[in-house]
Amino acid sequence: MTERKRTWGGEALFWNIQSLTWDDLLQRPRHRERLEAVLRTMSAEGKPGDQVLDVGCGTGTYSVGLARRGFRVVGLDLSPAMLRRAASKAGPLLGDRLELRRADFNRPLPFADGSFDHAVCVCSLHCVRDAVRFFAEIARVVQPGGRLVLVTLSGQEGGVDRPRHDGRERGYRTSLPRRVFWRAKRRMASGRRWRRHPREELIRLVGESGFELLARAGLAPALLFARRPATSPR
Repeated sequence: MTERKRTWGGEALFWNIQSLTWDDLLQRPRHRERLEAVLRTMSAEGKPGDQVLDVGCGTGTYSVGLARRGFRVVGLDLSPAMLRRAASKAGPLLGDRLELRRADFNRPLPFADGSFDHAVCVCSLHCVRDAVRFFAEIARVVQPGGRLVLVTLSGQEGGVDRPRHDGRERGYRTSLPRRVFWRAKRRMASGRRWRRHPREELIRLVGESGFELLARAGLAPALLFARRPATSPR
């Protein structure tokens, strides 16, 4: 029990610090393109009023975007600071079409079976300790026929979110302390702290959990899956 609390506290502290600079990412064209593609894909696959789970919602960029398009959204994250920033973005959407909840998605999701029509998970899988269990939990809370839009950090062999390093993407228009922070973060990200899943491995893992691949979504490095109907007992 002590170890669980320590892990929760350490991870929450790390992402609380990350929240200070997280939205700087939206200065980069590829991040804005990814956001628009995920929103466009979910809008094409779902309909206003559908319930969507945003797993690892961070500062709420995707949750708020989906709520503005008429979805009823639950944003889930471990970090209180991330959720506070998400709430500040949400404005009148909070409590109307958007709910923000704190939870550790390395543990069972705090929702009943079939609670959601769809789910999105954008750049959160690298925080997951057991991908098989994680996708099984998403499959449990998403209704048959529902969609999962997934974006991950790139793997070494055909990963999904492959970073580009061109002249437009080398720096952020931000303060000196934030630039120092981003330099430190890039060094951390280049190491082995976070697990990357090659594309074929990712498709296999999600497929074994009850989803099937439908398409690669729009301009962004996103994958679209459909929740298969439950198998009838024999």
